[in-house]
Amino acid sequence: MTIAYVSAALNLVDPDPDLDWDIFEQACKKIDLKVEKVFWNDERVDWAKYDLVVIRSPWDYTSQREEFLTWARQVENQVVLLNNFETIEKNTDKRYLLELANFVPVIPTLFLEPGQINKEDLQELLIQAEALAIKPNIGAGASLAGRAESLDVASELIEKIHEAGRLAMVQPYLKEVDSLGEIAIVLIDGEISHAVKKVPALTKGGHGDAQELIAVTDEMREFVAKLSKIVVNWQSLLYARVDVVPTSDGLVLMELELTEPTLFFPQQPSAAEKLAQGIYKRLTR
Repeated sequence: MTIAYVSAALNLVDPDPDLDWDIFEQACKKIDLKVEKVFWNDERVDWAKYDLVVIRSPWDYTSQREEFLTWARQVENQVVLLNNFETIEKNTDKRYLLELANFVPVIPTLFLEPGQINKEDLQELLIQAEALAIKPNIGAGASLAGRAESLDVASELIEKIHEAGRLAMVQPYLKEVDSLGEIAIVLIDGEISHAVKKVPALTKGGHGDAQELIAVTDEMREFVAKLSKIVVNWQSLLYARVDVVPTSDGLVLMELELTEPTLFFPQQPSAAEKLAQGIYKRLTR
């Protein structure tokens, strides 16, 4: 049995290496599962030759989302794709947060299309929040994202996102991100595997890198359980990552990563074995 591990060429200008790959490859070898790392946009690849295609780190899709979705739809017509096309089509546009906000606490988010910058509204948000987190609606890591404490910086970040052909997400920058940390809860095959505290990318740099492994709490489990009841196709997901921020009012959702999240295998290598076993189970049942 052979699977494709879908990735992308490393961006040498802003390198963000896939630290999960080597550990996952070794996990596959332990159960005689052959895995090949391939780029999603390599036209030489014969996707039909694989028994399963698993999307992992195609982080360059953000500037060419429509092409990426066309590729995913075509691959799913030939072979099992995980996570599936319906999931990634919805999850690659962060406007999914608007829907989830009806069911779980989500950081208040304003989506701005080109021409929608209202400086009076932005100034009011800055007065209320002291700082804003500004990101593109289609993005990975911290690309095109930034933290703004002034109207000029906020406007500049929004304009750069619009110039890239995307919507700008504007959120209050929660002080807890720096004091308590953004928490990534990793799920493999529907079960929580581990949780990691991340480095605050917008204040300390990086791409949302791991700072430390932390204990999974009952509060985290309850939050994930609530999400599992409202997200379409939850039971079919091979992997997921729920990024939350702890606040005085409880956990608040920052993002729900169902397409290409880092799963922090260096911090919890046994999770790579769980992922390999999850794939093997799907191929043999």
